[in-house]
Amino acid sequence: MAAGSTTGRLGTELATILREMDESTEPWKLRPPEQPDEAAKLLIGAQPELVRDHLEDAGYSIHDLNLPVERDGWVAAWKISS
Repeated sequence: MAAGSTTGRLGTELATILREMDESTEPWKLRPPEQPDEAAKLLIGAQPELVRDHLEDAGYSIHDLNLPVERDGWVAAWKISS
C-alpha cells in the first residue's frame, strides 16, 4: 500500500486502535481494504462487545459478516468502514 493512501490509512488507524486496547481483546486479525472505497475485514478472538464498542466510539461502522468462524477459533468476523 502506498504511504498516505486511504487504503493504508484505514488499515493503519484500525491496527493502532486495536493495539492500544487491553490484551484481553486478543487475538485479532485485520485485513485492510484493497481499494480505498472498500471496507476492512476483522476477525476477533475475544471480547467482541468490547472491541465493537471501542471501534464504534472511534467513529467506525461495523457490519457482521455472518461467517462460521468459530470452528477456526474466532468469535466474530466483521466488515469495518469509516
